[in-house]
Amino acid sequence: MMFYKKSNKNIKKVYLLPAFSLLEMIVALGIFSILLGVSTSVLVRIMRIKMSVDAKSSVTDNLEYTIETMKRHLLAANASLVTGACNGSSSCTITVCPQNNNVCGEEKRFIYDSDKHELTFKKGDKEITLTSADVEVQGVVFQKVGNYVFMMLKATDKGNRAIPQNQAVVLQTSLVIRNE
Repeated sequence: MMFYKKSNKNIKKVYLLPAFSLLEMIVALGIFSILLGVSTSVLVRIMRIKMSVDAKSSVTDNLEYTIETMKRHLLAANASLVTGACNGSSSCTITVCPQNNNVCGEEKRFIYDSDKHELTFKKGDKEITLTSADVEVQGVVFQKVGNYVFMMLKATDKGNRAIPQNQAVVLQTSLVIRNE
C-alpha cells in the first residue's frame, strides 16, 4: 500500500508495512517466555550439578591426601607394633611405631574423633588435622590382620555446596607392611 503525504515543499511517499496482530505478538511472547524459563531452569540445574561435583572432588582430594599420609607412615612402621582398630563411626586411635627393634620409639597416632568428624595425626606433642575444615569425616574403618592393613574413609562436604547424604565419598585401600 502506498499513501502520499503532503508537506509544504514536496510530496512524500509513505509506505505501510505489514505488521503483526496483537494475537500473534501474545503467542510469540508466550513461546519466548517458555523457552526462556526452560533454559533458565536447565542452567540452574547445571550449576547445582557442578557445585556437587566440585564438592565431591574437594572431598576426594582430602581423603586421598589422608590415606596417602597414613600409608606413608604405615609402610615405614614395624608390622608387629601397629595397633588399633576402627570399625566405622565411633572414635578410635591407630598407633604406628617406627621400625626400631620391636621397641616403640616416638609413636605416631591417627585419631578419629566422631564428635568433631575429623581425622588428626599426632606425633609427639604435634597434632595436625589431616582433613580440611570443609570436610566432615563420617566414618573410618581400619583393620590389621598380620602384615595386611585395610583402610576405608567415608566423608562428605559440610560447606554450602553440601553433597547429599546418600552420595558421600568413600575411599578405601589395602597394603602390606613388609617390615618385621
